[in-house]
Amino acid sequence: MKIVILPSLWWSKIDAQAEKEATPPGDFPRRMMRWLEADGHEIKVIEPTEGWLNPYPNQSFLRGLDPLRAVKAVAGAARDADIVVSTFEAGAVGLLALRHLAFFKPKIALWEFNPDPDWAVRTRIQHFITPKLDLVMVLDETQKEYLEKLDKPPRRIEVIGAHVDEEFYSPAPEMRRPRRVLAVGNDVGRDFETFFSAVDGMDAEVVVVSQIIAGPTPANVEIVADYVPFPAFRDHYRSADVVAVPLKPALHPGGVSTVTEAMACGSAVVVSESPGIQSFVRHGETAHVVPAGNPAALRAGIELVLNDAAYAERLRRNARAEMTGRLSQRAFAKRFEDALQKAVND
Repeated sequence: MKIVILPSLWWSKIDAQAEKEATPPGDFPRRMMRWLEADGHEIKVIEPTEGWLNPYPNQSFLRGLDPLRAVKAVAGAARDADIVVSTFEAGAVGLLALRHLAFFKPKIALWEFNPDPDWAVRTRIQHFITPKLDLVMVLDETQKEYLEKLDKPPRRIEVIGAHVDEEFYSPAPEMRRPRRVLAVGNDVGRDFETFFSAVDGMDAEVVVVSQIIAGPTPANVEIVADYVPFPAFRDHYRSADVVAVPLKPALHPGGVSTVTEAMACGSAVVVSESPGIQSFVRHGETAHVVPAGNPAALRAGIELVLNDAAYAERLRRNARAEMTGRLSQRAFAKRFEDALQKAVND
């Protein structure tokens, strides 16, 4: 296959930063491209336009609208491709708007779909592009069901799941500190209010790595608000007895990176039962799942894992096995490749 990818970020800059900091997780997109090339596929990446020629260069989602890049792709750079992949929805807008005008024949796919009914701009873009897309690759069955219920769903929907760098995020049991509870995250889907209520006065060392905490916090909670490089971030996971992931209910799998990274490090995870995260955890097997927005249930879950060593060890062992199997980067790359091949062969 000839595959052209339109990322929402400048992957070359991410590569340079990953090389500078010696942090493998940052270079996964390029690593996957190399694996696809090794399988005989031809890969081309067209990064976002920089500067004033891009109407939204500093907006992570709308940056992808990038009309100049769309014209370049349709007019020549991607004309001989078998399939063009847009990461996030905005990048597909120009391709689809110009498709018939320019007699553009490659299939058009979307990677990273985020159902967000509360953001009108994103919703309007999704309603424009989804009926016209040849393929949408989603993280889980919840997102697939959401798309299937639309009045005009896309032609093909493939669940490709999530992934984690299981080699970088690896266990170091000797670093684990008894009764150390960790919570991390900077996205709006985190429910730190519930978490703080749950751990207030708990007989444990509680650490929160986040830049979005505002207002008073319990006296027994330490806040790490500075930027934490990948290796130090990994050490937070490795040193935690329990990693708590308090989430607000949402269709999008907020917290999936935290959950998979913590489980890859062999941490025992306690997570809220948000619809978007259900495909990535199995209660009592790879994580302990509690009702969302319930401080008492979250506290009980954390204390159960802190106090039941056998249960905690089962969670850690099963979680690590899941990360080196179904959610490994190699396994994800294979699902990505298979999804594109099916769309091309349609």
